[in-house]
Parts: sequence; C-alpha cells; structure tokens
Amino acid sequence: MPRDSPQTLQMLRAHWATHRHPQWLFPAEGRNHQQAATAERPMSESTVQDCIKKVVDELGWAKRGVSTHTLRHCFATHLLEAGVNLRQIQKYLGHSTLMSTTIYLHLTSETGCGVL
Repeated sequence: MPRDSPQTLQMLRAHWATHRHPQWLFPAEGRNHQQAATAERPMSESTVQDCIKKVVDELGWAKRGVSTHTLRHCFATHLLEAGVNLRQIQKYLGHSTLMSTTIYLHLTSETGCGVL
C-alpha cells in the first residue's frame, strides 16, 4: 500500500462522516452541506473540474497539463494494472463501447497485455 493511502482513507472517512449519502461519495449539495445526505444527483462535473483546476493552479502544475481527464486516465490505468477486468473499467468510466475504453487506457508493461 502506498504510504499516503492511510491519509487518503482517513480524509475520505471524514468526508463520509459529514455527508453520508447512500449512493454517492460526492453528492450535489447546498450551502453548508445541508442537502448532501438527501441530494438527488452527484456533484456536477463543472464543480469537480473547478476544484481540480484550483488545486493544479495552487501547486503550480498548470504547465504540466494536469486536468480532470489526467486523473480519470490514471484511475483507469491503475485499475488495469491491478487486474480489474476491462469490461468493469468500461462500466466505471461510463463508456458505451469497449473500444472507447481500450483507446482511452494507457497500457503499460505491468498489465501483461501487449495487444487488446
């Protein structure tokens, strides 16, 4: 386990303790988290993108090309390297076709797959 995983898990648990939505880890919410537990939809894409852009700017990583798409790509690659089935990754990413998933993923030598 990477050494920062316990810290990340602790942060996610603290987040869950204040939101406790039965379906989404990051629900849409009103001011002061008032509606988080009863939200009818997940947090919007633009909210996630704005948060990531703010962090990237604060870290001075804007010139590195780090974006929401970068994190999504890394997530998919790590799932593949961990042995998660490609069809399951397709489902997680919301792709309608498997071809979209295979194009999207950055295959590494760790996957043991040279060709899909």
